[in-house]
Order: sequence, then C-alpha cells, then structure tokens
Amino acid sequence: MIYNIEHLNDIIIKRATTADIDSLAELRFRLLVEVGDITDMRIEDEIKQKFRDYFLKNIPDNTFIAYVAEYKKQIIASSGLIIQQYPPTAKNITQAEGYIMNIYTLPEWRKKGIASLVLKQLIRYTESTNIKKLWLRASDDGKKLYKKMGFLEDSHFAYMIKWI
Repeated sequence: MIYNIEHLNDIIIKRATTADIDSLAELRFRLLVEVGDITDMRIEDEIKQKFRDYFLKNIPDNTFIAYVAEYKKQIIASSGLIIQQYPPTAKNITQAEGYIMNIYTLPEWRKKGIASLVLKQLIRYTESTNIKKLWLRASDDGKKLYKKMGFLEDSHFAYMIKWI
C-alpha cells in the first residue's frame, strides 16, 4: 500500500519506551533480513525474543536510546543509539561515544524524509549529552543520508569483523 501524506507534520517522532519493544524488534528483524544478515527464517521467533530482551534491559537504563516515527499510531521507522564508554582520545576526552544502528523505514514509507527525521532527533539527543563522537555502519542505500547529515567516511580505519 502506498501512503500519501500531506506533509511530515502527520508523522510523530518520539523517544521509544519499553511499550515500543515489539515494534523495535520487528523493524530490527526486517532490517537484518533486508541487508542479508538473517537468511534462515526459522530463527525469527527466537531472535525477535532476543531483541525484546535486549531492549527491555537497555532502554530503561539509557544505554540504548531509540527514536521512532509514528503515523496513525503505527511505528513506521526507527533509529537506535548504543552509548559506549572508551578510553579517552585527544578528540574525545569525555570517553563517551554513540554507535548508531537500526535506522530503518518500512519500504512503503521510504523516500519521504522520515529516516532523516528520526536521525535528526537522535543527533539532537546526543548534543544534550557528553557524547562527542557518533559512528555507524552505512548500507549503500544509507550513505547519502548520512553524508547529508554530516557524517564522513573514515579513510584511516576500515570496519573489520572477526567472528569467534
């Protein structure tokens, strides 16, 4: 179904609470399926429960912050921020960094500026904290948005993973 909205004022951006956990789990699952991180659908129930457990623990203690976009009480986009502490660096003496994840908009709502809205709200939140560095993994589709929002590609460090 294609939605025609008059303007973005019909969309509500709000900080997610534990009441939003089911929607956050669903959108995270859809994101990971879409980017190819989940290919075995038999794990859907189990992994969604793991997502719910994570959100239930980390949303109340503010180590995971999420903003969502709602249209007529349905969550149509999400964002997430994991707050991490690292040893200080010359550029980040406060030690706090934020890893942005779960920027996801339902396919029928894309290309309407909604991802920008949730990301802007997440950035506004960090500006009120001691977080001095934000970083993320960008999909090819997301790079344009992140660059528009002031994120830079880091040519000094490649994102590398070793699974144990």
